[in-house]
Amino acid sequence: MNGDGYADLIIGGKQAVSGKGRAYIYHGSTNGVSAVSTTLTGSVASSNFGMSVGGAGDVNGDGYGDVIVGAHAVSNFTGEAYVYLGSASGLATTVGSTLTGRDGAGGVFGYSVAGAGDVTGDGYADVIVGSSGNGTGAAYVYAGSATGTSTSPAKSYVGPTGDVLFGKSVAHAGEVNRGWSPGRCRA
Repeated sequence: MNGDGYADLIIGGKQAVSGKGRAYIYHGSTNGVSAVSTTLTGSVASSNFGMSVGGAGDVNGDGYGDVIVGAHAVSNFTGEAYVYLGSASGLATTVGSTLTGRDGAGGVFGYSVAGAGDVTGDGYADVIVGSSGNGTGAAYVYAGSATGTSTSPAKSYVGPTGDVLFGKSVAHAGEVNRGWSPGRCRA
């Protein structure tokens, strides 16, 4: 997140600060993982901000890793997810992009969040957000760009009828359809 060449960690705490929730950033270094370097705090009580957290990749192409944090209980469980941008001084504490639930009250958008890699093929990292409520669950991919993550999904996936848990868990799968051969490994 700060471009120092060491991997960093994000850990969520959804019940901190009267349920507003928090996400804690720990920077890596030659001595291992540091104490908390940045704390992100949700803005809405009982939102469950930090229930899901993930590395977002570099959504704006500036060379620094970004993060995504879900808050599935916002607005009567409509849910939101927030993308925070990294920089040379570390992670910004102000939201870069707010992604709002698409499935109405009870949709629990943001229950799961993850970096998706560059699934749109434009050179920017994308993110995926799960919305596992309201009868049929869904997952939404949001494209990165030079200005950050788009607030409208580039792609949506709806679960089979009655599969209310579709989208409860989302993750980047890597390059699964190119195959593998000795001497070549794609992630």
